[in-house]
Amino acid sequence: MTSTEAHDYERWLRKVYNEIAVNFGRAEPRRRMWTYLLGLPSATSEGRRNGNQFGTYDGEQRADGVQRLLTSAQWDEEAVRNDLRAMITRIGGASGGALFVSEVAFPKKGSQAVAAERQYCVETEKHENCQIGIILFYLTASGQGFVLDRDLYLPKIWADDRARRWRAGIPDDVVYRSKSVIAAEMVERTIRAGIVPRWVGHSIQCPDKQTFRRIMQRNQVPHVMSVTPGELSRLRPDRADGPGAPRTVGGTPVRETLLCGGTSLSRSRLASPTPEGFGNFHVVASGEEQAHYLAFTRQDTKLAEIAPVIEVLRNSRAYCRKAKQEIGLGYYEVRSWRGWYRHITLVIAGYTALEMARAESQLSLVHV
Repeated sequence: MTSTEAHDYERWLRKVYNEIAVNFGRAEPRRRMWTYLLGLPSATSEGRRNGNQFGTYDGEQRADGVQRLLTSAQWDEEAVRNDLRAMITRIGGASGGALFVSEVAFPKKGSQAVAAERQYCVETEKHENCQIGIILFYLTASGQGFVLDRDLYLPKIWADDRARRWRAGIPDDVVYRSKSVIAAEMVERTIRAGIVPRWVGHSIQCPDKQTFRRIMQRNQVPHVMSVTPGELSRLRPDRADGPGAPRTVGGTPVRETLLCGGTSLSRSRLASPTPEGFGNFHVVASGEEQAHYLAFTRQDTKLAEIAPVIEVLRNSRAYCRKAKQEIGLGYYEVRSWRGWYRHITLVIAGYTALEMARAESQLSLVHV
């Protein structure tokens, strides 16, 4: 960060701090939280991962205070998440935007960090010891991007191990949930909070994608899901575009193509039961590489309206990488369940301030 960028970040961070400080009853955790947030943007560039290196007051020799902030200090990370979501809604609006869920892997050594297990890492595309977080992004109608919610995926081997649960402080009511169930719950939670997305995107590697589709269709939420060719063969219903099929269904062409930049999109209607006025579609994006998507939309939705959602999904890893690089998303050394949630919640606070500072800077350039 340049000095100007750091100044803008701190100015917006103060507004975010004022929004959430009420959740920190004592002065010490409030001060500690402020110091922690100030250090987040430089955590990645300076390679700082633990409380001995960032989030401490000047002159401190130990990291006990940071550990207390993330573990035992009295504050409610869920209430902070809710206040941040309310602030983002006021800034970005409650409608006209899009939600999308993606997964972020946090490589870990050893087996003590909560939910750390040898599992598939989307970033390295191989199995390795890591934690996996499910992150919900909100792209507002004006194009701003925020992080709204987060959940930690708990592998079944962890969910069934009482000793590991106890050591990591996993609450008794937390049970195994597939990644898609976690994603659907986050989307439903956000909608109940008053955000009405035009679209929901899903780009998570999970064998349980059918559950996400079913929940979204039940709530009549238009959504697009990235799928592999193998998943496509298991998930998609029979096509409606075989021999003798009508050229249109509900006014929408059974087959439709669109050239979007260097990518060719082709949409085919699928024969499957859906709520009245909706339809399921298979969308193929062909460019340097071919990608497949399943879309649930209103029948009169044009392919051109789906194209921006597919573009977001194709770049979903870039959003996660950006959060890691800019705001220290993966820079923490906590082993407990609550510690993970508290760190990620404070990252959401910092990312909100960073996005607002960036939007203000861009607006200033437009008016120069």
